[in-house]
Amino acid sequence: MDHERRIKRAVKLLKPTDDVAARRDLDLSIKDIEETRQQNQHLEDLYSKDARKALDEFHASLRRAAAAYRKLPKGMAQTFVILHGQHGLRPLALDAVIKITASMQKDRRRRRSKIDYVKLGAAATAWNLFGLLQLTPPSRPKRKGDLWPRLAATLAGSPDESFLQSCRLYYEQAIAPPSKDTKRAGARSGLKKSPTRT
Repeated sequence: MDHERRIKRAVKLLKPTDDVAARRDLDLSIKDIEETRQQNQHLEDLYSKDARKALDEFHASLRRAAAAYRKLPKGMAQTFVILHGQHGLRPLALDAVIKITASMQKDRRRRRSKIDYVKLGAAATAWNLFGLLQLTPPSRPKRKGDLWPRLAATLAGSPDESFLQSCRLYYEQAIAPPSKDTKRAGARSGLKKSPTRT
């Protein structure tokens, strides 16, 4: 969904009193979500199945190339090094590149957070828009058809996807008052309320 269609759809959902201010805020919000999407694209690239497969193939081919290079007769290896230097290239460092790819493989195996930060950012942005446009903020969403998840999906340009879990997660972590269990845990850990100034 293109930028302008998202703004029109969001205005239709929100029905703000100040249409001009709403369009300005929506424009900035959508740009912010797109920036978040671009910044997080490298994570998708690193952890996708295709990326892992490509890295494994590249690592294996480097290992085969290093093994083949070691099997070259000494005269052939010396000629290769001389010609390589004549072309102005740096010395071949296959072992170093193999170590780098092995390190990337290890990093890739670390657990990745399952939180979709683009969706979570869209949920936060949608919540903030209610305050910016002086609209009544929604309560914790119960269905994907509620206003808040629909607005978040519209801002992210994915109206068919469900943003319910992201909105709930944002609500529980940033908006909902702490439960009695959370307060008790804070008291047990020695956390004190900061003194209020009078």
